[in-house]
Amino acid sequence: MATPRLCLNTITIPGSLPEQVRAAAAAGFAAIGVWAKDVQECPGGIPAAGKVVREGGLAVPEFLVLREFQGVTPERRVQAFAEAEALFGLMRGIGSDTLLACGTTAAGTDQDLDAAARDLRDLGDLAARHGMRIAYEFLAWAAWIKDIATAWEVVRRADRENVGLILDTFHIFMAGSRLEDLEPIPPHRIFMVHLVDAPAMALDVLQISRHHRVFPGEGVLPIPDLVRRLQAKGYTGFYSLEIFNDEYWKRERGALAKAGMASLQRLFDGVTGRR
Repeated sequence: MATPRLCLNTITIPGSLPEQVRAAAAAGFAAIGVWAKDVQECPGGIPAAGKVVREGGLAVPEFLVLREFQGVTPERRVQAFAEAEALFGLMRGIGSDTLLACGTTAAGTDQDLDAAARDLRDLGDLAARHGMRIAYEFLAWAAWIKDIATAWEVVRRADRENVGLILDTFHIFMAGSRLEDLEPIPPHRIFMVHLVDAPAMALDVLQISRHHRVFPGEGVLPIPDLVRRLQAKGYTGFYSLEIFNDEYWKRERGALAKAGMASLQRLFDGVTGRR
């Protein structure tokens, strides 16, 4: 198995972007996933944020996030595409070329895959004009685009090479996706994989996602099963920790980043059979 490329999403650890970059680099991550607010709130603005990332030697394979661009009113659609334009400017400043865009969570009137694909295609075309890509993520609490098969069908119908999937283990397993539905997806159309575990809790799935995600191996999700399938498919992209956890955020960021890296090392050692 090729050495996995590991990314730390900034939502996982507390602090400013410079502090998060230093912690990620010290823990051994090759990349960092950056949110728009990280750049907007960085002392010195976009130029300083770009300098911090470059000096940290980290790639930025994901930039977050665009929401509610599919199946919305014409007014909201215009607003969403204007938001995307603004995000592309932030991305350019820190050297990122892939924007995470969340699929619709609304029920819609007829669950029209072609309409959903058309919105995604148009967003992909806008991104292409800026030299960017769109990584499409389905959400476990969505009304209907909430599994691998449906999300891939939307991406397939969008029919743009700069549009691909983000696979998040929380959304995959908490919404009951079938891992067999990975089979028709070419590995180069998977732009990112989020490795997220979750405890067994009697809470709404959205509440667990926003407050109780945990590192791989600290919950009950069968994450190794997904990783084995991706490795067998030839996926060589980044794996990212995107952990929303109120208790984690109380911990010291450097120790937390190292704990996240240790969880990934145990995961991949287990997948490969190393001890």
